[in-house]
Amino acid sequence: MHGLNYLGFIRHLRIDLTLVAHVKHEIEIRQIKEMVTKQFLEGKLCFDDFARIVSFDIAQQIKIGKETLKESIERAKRDSKRNL
Repeated sequence: MHGLNYLGFIRHLRIDLTLVAHVKHEIEIRQIKEMVTKQFLEGKLCFDDFARIVSFDIAQQIKIGKETLKESIERAKRDSKRNL
């Protein structure tokens, strides 16, 4: 009976260690994606390389957001100069 409990414990320990390794891997992937997103937004990484890392769909969404924000800031600057 004790042997079965020990084997069950070992099995659960293996599953727990596997889960921990998986979570660590997912966290590392997320950190890498955050890092390359920052590099892309700062102009240090080209779109093609960015898309290869984070996927084309996500890269396209971020690119559109970046362009929209840039246009909005430029429009606000022009409007504020007109109002002076």
